[in-house]
Amino acid sequence: MTKKIKLFIFLSIIFVLGAFAVQMATHHIAGMPQEDIPTLPDISENFMDAPYFRLVFFVYFILFTGGIGIAAFWIIQALRKQKVFPQAPGTTTLHYDHQYNLKIITLITATTFLATLAILGIAVFGPDNNWPRITIFYNIFLEISVFFILARYIPFSELGIRKDHFIPFKAAGLYAITVWLIFPAAFVNHFIASSLHLKSGLNPAIPLYFMLKDDPARYLLILQIVVLGPIVEELFFRGFLYGWLRKRMSFIATTILVSLIFSLIHRTYNVVLPLFILSFMLCFLYERTHNMVNSIFFHSLHNLMGCIVLFALNQASSL
Repeated sequence: MTKKIKLFIFLSIIFVLGAFAVQMATHHIAGMPQEDIPTLPDISENFMDAPYFRLVFFVYFILFTGGIGIAAFWIIQALRKQKVFPQAPGTTTLHYDHQYNLKIITLITATTFLATLAILGIAVFGPDNNWPRITIFYNIFLEISVFFILARYIPFSELGIRKDHFIPFKAAGLYAITVWLIFPAAFVNHFIASSLHLKSGLNPAIPLYFMLKDDPARYLLILQIVVLGPIVEELFFRGFLYGWLRKRMSFIATTILVSLIFSLIHRTYNVVLPLFILSFMLCFLYERTHNMVNSIFFHSLHNLMGCIVLFALNQASSL
């Protein structure tokens, strides 16, 4: 291990720990810890009456019934020794050494640390009622920064962006099957979190959406959730991180490690298992097709389903 590699590892750890500490300090100063920022309004009695609920019911009915049919069809194909996801030509591994990849990690963690320092400054000197907008712009800034760092040092072709082997219908079918796995995983996750007495907060996007009310920044939040977030997260976790680790590790080992990092970095304990399953499927899709566009499409579809539920919750809260 060279001195540069040791330096990059040391700096990355320092920046990650520093960003985490600054975020905790910011939440304390702002008086708004993530798990305590405004919860959902009382919507239990009104949710069924919200027009968007019909859309939610219809979409998930299609996903559940479609998932059963697609799974049965693919099982029959497998029994007939027909490949459901034929292995695409090419590779998912990055052709760069550890030192080069660690340099990229260091740049990304340093950017995160500096951005959190800026947020801490706003917490101390800025207005108190701007937190929803500040949080959105902070997330967008980080995602755009990660995108440009990756684009600066790694060609898009190395990150899996390609025109061939784009299979949106099969990707949607795989997502329908994934829904069947995510829902029971959510119940198991809730049981484990309750047994360990972990305080599970809402997905940060939910209270943010309700705090913004009629603010136009809501549209930026939806854009970030459905478009920008999936693009950047897939380029980083599947294109960069998975491609880097896959060079030295097996598919299963790489997928488990990447999925653990992906699920834990969101810091929402009540969805660790569902996020792990989601990441596992995304890694599988990328491994088989070698096309990052499939993973981005899959991820965006998942986030879009969450936004539809969010719209229904919003309607129910106003009834």
